[in-house]
Amino acid sequence: MKWLSTRLAGWLVMLITLAVYILTANPDVGFTDSGELAAVCTTLGVAHPTGYPLFTLIGHLWTMLPLTVSPILKLNYFAGFCTAVSAMLFFYLVEFLLQNIKPKTTVSKVKHAKKGKQTQSQAITQVTLPDNSITLIAAIVALLYGFADTVWAQAVAIEVYSLQLVIFTASIWLFLRAMVSGDRKILMLWGLVLGLGFANHGTTVLMAPAMLFLFFKRPNEKLNFSAERWKTIGLLAIPFLLGLSVWLYLPLRSAALPEFNWGAVHRSWDKFSYHATGKQFQVWMFTGEGIGTNFKLFMKLIPFELGMLGIVPFLIGMVAGWKRSKSMMVFLILLIIGCVFYAVNYSIHDIDTYFLLAFIGLLLITAIGLLAIAEKYPVALPTFVLLPLLAFGMNLKENNHANDYQVAEYTRIMVDNLAPNPVIISSQWDYWCSAFWYKQRVENYRPDIILVEKELLRRTWYPPQAMRWYPVLASCKPEMDDYMKDLEEFEQHNDVFMLSQENVQRIQRKYVALLNAYISKNFDTHPIYLTLDILQNEPEVAKEYEKVPEGFAFRLYKKNPNGSQPSVHLISLNKINCDKFVSSTKGRTGHLDDGIRKMAGVSMINLGRYANSQGQPDIGQKALDLARIIDPKNQFTQ
Repeated sequence: MKWLSTRLAGWLVMLITLAVYILTANPDVGFTDSGELAAVCTTLGVAHPTGYPLFTLIGHLWTMLPLTVSPILKLNYFAGFCTAVSAMLFFYLVEFLLQNIKPKTTVSKVKHAKKGKQTQSQAITQVTLPDNSITLIAAIVALLYGFADTVWAQAVAIEVYSLQLVIFTASIWLFLRAMVSGDRKILMLWGLVLGLGFANHGTTVLMAPAMLFLFFKRPNEKLNFSAERWKTIGLLAIPFLLGLSVWLYLPLRSAALPEFNWGAVHRSWDKFSYHATGKQFQVWMFTGEGIGTNFKLFMKLIPFELGMLGIVPFLIGMVAGWKRSKSMMVFLILLIIGCVFYAVNYSIHDIDTYFLLAFIGLLLITAIGLLAIAEKYPVALPTFVLLPLLAFGMNLKENNHANDYQVAEYTRIMVDNLAPNPVIISSQWDYWCSAFWYKQRVENYRPDIILVEKELLRRTWYPPQAMRWYPVLASCKPEMDDYMKDLEEFEQHNDVFMLSQENVQRIQRKYVALLNAYISKNFDTHPIYLTLDILQNEPEVAKEYEKVPEGFAFRLYKKNPNGSQPSVHLISLNKINCDKFVSSTKGRTGHLDDGIRKMAGVSMINLGRYANSQGQPDIGQKALDLARIIDPKNQFTQ
C-alpha cells in the first residue's frame, strides 16, 4: 500500500521549504542588485544586463498580489516562492530519475555441488524495496536541496537566480521524461521552458553539453545522429522561439521610457545586443584569473550543499549510477562539469550562484547513492532524513536574514546625515546606491537627494537617465555631451579604443571634467557630498575643496583663500544610531558583510579623527568608540 502519494510528497516539500524561506526572509533591501531589481519589478522597468525580461514580468505580476507588506518584502517572498517551487520540481525530477535508474532485477551466482564438482549457475531475483521508498528518498533529497546553502540563499532576498532554479529543475525534469518516453508533447513543452530560460538568465546555456549528449545518446540506445533526430530539433525551434520572444519586452518597454530604463536598449540593435548579451561583463570571462580561487570555493561549498554526510552517498551514487546507466551518468556529470568549467573562468566576487547547476547534478547523483544504499540495507532508509536536518542546521545561521537590516540601516545613516537638497556622488552600489534608488523611486524616501552613481557614468545610457531623474543636472549638459562622444566610441569599439593611450587619457579627462562639473555648477545651490570610495579612487575629483566627514559621507567646502587655516566645522553624532546596523552585521562573515562593516567603521574613524582635529575630543572619542563597536577587527580601532 502506498501511504505517501507523489502529489502529496511534492506539496509537502514545497510547503515545508516555503515556510522556512518566509521565516528567514530579509525584511528589507539587501546587498548589490536587490534594490534595483525590486524597483524594476515594481515600476515595470528594464533591469541591468542582461535585462531579465521573464523575471521582470513575473515579478511585476507578483507585486500586484494584495499582500499588506512593503514592495521589497513582497518581492523577497517572491524569491522564496520561486525557490520552494523549484524544490517541488526537484522532487519530481529525483523521483523520475530513480524510477528509471533502479535495477529491475539482480543477477547472482549460485554454486551447485555435483559428484565432487562445483558448478555455477545464475539466479535472477527481483530487487524489492519497502513501499514508497523511492518517493521518500526523493522527498528527502528535495528537502536537502531546499536547505542547501547556495539554494537557500536565493530564497531570502530578491534575485533572478530564484526563478532560474525553477528553469533548471523544470528543464531537466521535462527533458529526461521526453528522452525516456519519447513523448513529443513533453519534448515541445521542454523546448518552451528552455526558451523561457534564456529569457531569464544566460546560465541556461550551461545545460547544453549534457542535453545535447543525451539527445543523441539516449538510455539503452546507441549514438543516433539520424535525420529524424535533426528534424526533431527543427520542430523544437517553434516552442523555443515562442519562449525566447519574451525578449521583445526589453526594446518595447524601453521605448516607453520607464522609471528604470537600464541600457536604453530601444536606441538601436547594437545597444540591445550589448545589453542582452552582457557584453560589459565579458571582460571578466576566461581571462585565466581567479580559476584556482573559484574552484576552491566550489569545493568548499560542497559539504554545505550535501549536508556534509551526503558526500558518502554521492560517491556511492557515482559507482552505482555508472553500473546502471552510463548514458544517464554521463548526462549528470556533464551538468556538473559544464557548469564548473564556466563558473571557475568567471572572475567575479559573487560567483557562488553560478555553481547552482553543478550542485543540482551533485544532489541527483547523491539520490542515486541513497537508492543503492536502501536497496542493500532497507533498514537504513529512515536515517536518510538526517541529511536535510544536517543541512538545515549547518546553513541556518548563514541564511537566516529575518533580522537583517544592515543595508537598509547603512542607507538610512548615509542619507539621514545629508543636508536638504544635496548632490552626492558615490559608487557604493553594493552597500547603498541600489538600495537607495528603490527607496527613493518606489517608497518616495528623501526625494530631494540627487545621487550620481560614479561607475554608471561609464555607460552611455546613464548620463541622460540621471538628467531625466534629476533635472538640476542639465546645467552640466555641455560637459555631458562632450564626454558622450568618446563614451559612444568606447562602447562600440572597446578593444580598438582602449589600444590607444591617447583615447584612454582623453576619455578619463572628460569623465573627471563631468564629475567636477556636477560639483562646481551646483555648489552654490546644493550641498555637495562624496563617499570615501570617490576620494580613494578619483584623486582629480574635487581636489580644490575641503572634505569634511558628515555621517558616512564627506561634505565639500571651499578652501580658505591664501592657504589660511580651514574654518572650524562642528561635528555631530545626533543622527548616527548604529545599534540596529551593528546587531544586523553581528556574526555575518560574507565578503559583502565584511565590506559594509569595514566601510561603516572607517567612516566613524574618519569622523572621529576630524572631530579631534577640530578641537572636539569628546565627539572624536565617541566616534572612535563607535568604530570599535561596528568593526572590532579593524586594525585602526585597536
